[in-house]
Amino acid sequence: MSASVDAPLQLAELCRLVEAAEPAALLVPPRLLRRAIKYDRKLTMIGLHIPHRKSYVIGREALLGLTDREELGVGPERALPETVLLLARPDAEELADSGRGQVLVETWRLLFHARVHLAIARRFAEHRLTRAVIRARIQRIGRTEFEEIRTVLRQENYLLPPRDERAVYEEFAAFYLELRFFSTPGPHLSGAGLGPHRSNPGPGRGRRRPVCRHPTRRRSGPGLSRRQS
Repeated sequence: MSASVDAPLQLAELCRLVEAAEPAALLVPPRLLRRAIKYDRKLTMIGLHIPHRKSYVIGREALLGLTDREELGVGPERALPETVLLLARPDAEELADSGRGQVLVETWRLLFHARVHLAIARRFAEHRLTRAVIRARIQRIGRTEFEEIRTVLRQENYLLPPRDERAVYEEFAAFYLELRFFSTPGPHLSGAGLGPHRSNPGPGRGRRRPVCRHPTRRRSGPGLSRRQS
């Protein structure tokens, strides 16, 4: 194995890889990400109590209303899209202590999760996914099971306001697909129907296509392959 593979990943390189994989994605300091969520969702809690604090989808104007390009680490030559995907940036110690593969997989996982949220939001905007469709899917999942899912997502601090059926379903879809492609859930998650097992086909249950068809497959970028491990 070459020294370049063994060497810790540098932040500048990681930022370049993320931009190549998804131009709409930005690696930002965790404190800035929490501030963006708090500002955009009008939350009153503080610090680490902010839900969904590792990734967030936000409009460009809303983002630039609470920070500037210098704090974001974005030069004037880089055009920001209408919608931006914010990902929690690892600090220098995390990069030094983690292997390149581990950092890339964890970053790709955050990006994947954020892109599921983006894909669902776009389907709503295009009226390809409606509240009536969600209600029908909830019925197929089971009302009791869906309420258990809501409870677990709140306990795990994933669920953002308004915590209605659409918000729960969207987070369930993102969380389910993330687990399906990246890990095996613990008993408290699979017991609530959040694990990708045969008994729980997932949020697109009963349909030929899932709620989001591999929302990150469009771009993988160098070093950020979905199969990277």
